[in-house]
Amino acid sequence: NATPEAKKKAENLAKLDEQLGRQKESAGYYEAQKLLDSGKAAEAGAAFEKFAEGNKTHPDAPNALYNAGVAWEKANDMKKAIAVRERLIKEHPDAKVAPQALLALAGAQSKKNKDHAGAAKHYVHYLEKWPAGDHRCLALQNLAYEYDELKKKEDAAKNYRTFGTDEKCAKEDPNSAAKALYRAGALYSGANKKGDAKDAWTAMSKLGGVTDAVAKS
Repeated sequence: NATPEAKKKAENLAKLDEQLGRQKESAGYYEAQKLLDSGKAAEAGAAFEKFAEGNKTHPDAPNALYNAGVAWEKANDMKKAIAVRERLIKEHPDAKVAPQALLALAGAQSKKNKDHAGAAKHYVHYLEKWPAGDHRCLALQNLAYEYDELKKKEDAAKNYRTFGTDEKCAKEDPNSAAKALYRAGALYSGANKKGDAKDAWTAMSKLGGVTDAVAKS
């Protein structure tokens, strides 16, 4: 039987091996970050993806995929940026960076690809999964815009109104809330829903803190 001293030595060696293994794993992540910091965006994107692929259970795997998306976007390769963000949402749906990745994905779909249906789907996903998330107001406002672009007038009006009448959203950005409520009223009016239009415009008139000249008018 091994002596207590021998057992302790073996345990210490095992811990050291584990620590060295973790440091070796993390080295690839830090090298990718150095590439990104030095302006080598495409190389960084590839390096972050390589790290995530080789270390799927590592705590930094979701962050690596998120940073890969940032790197590919800086390299003006939106196809790869979108793909890696989709991978992050699929493989690490509960990661801390997942909400930001989902919003970035939605934004890219809308602005770069003009895929308003795809963007709307992502904003709905965000609002369903994180109904009290830090970026709820942004998701609500942008979802209304995507529906507006898709000519889904009642869906757009509903979300403009939800955004504009949300106490937190209105407090954060009263000017945008006023514009959203005005647009909601206009859409409701166009759909011959006079009562809903009146409610939206009444809510708009009661907003405080509006400073934008267009919104006030």
